[in-house]
Amino acid sequence: MLTEERITMREGSRDWWVFLVTGIAWLVIAWLVLRVNVTSITTVGVLLGVVFIAAGVNEAGLGSLVSGGWKVWHNVMSFIFLLGGLWALIRPVNTFFALASWFQISCRPAPFCAFARTR
Repeated sequence: MLTEERITMREGSRDWWVFLVTGIAWLVIAWLVLRVNVTSITTVGVLLGVVFIAAGVNEAGLGSLVSGGWKVWHNVMSFIFLLGGLWALIRPVNTFFALASWFQISCRPAPFCAFARTR
């Protein structure tokens, strides 16, 4: 039985990178398509809040399916995502600037993020 669970888990986690690439693509779309005015900044903040709440619900669902120490970690991540989503919906402009600051700080050493520093 343990072997079947491992095979199922391996098959389910094979395409983890698809979600990462999709998220990066949405960030690029948000930066290129939406112009930097108050409406677009608020839009990005609200979209980020919705994504955080969806991630929190997803983590809560995963927390109900697993057992042991992983259950605790999924529930902690669910709480963090839901709290971040709530904050993003209450203060969408601050959320946008927090995301922009994090993006600029995290991409300092990476050459592929040079476009973020030139704006």
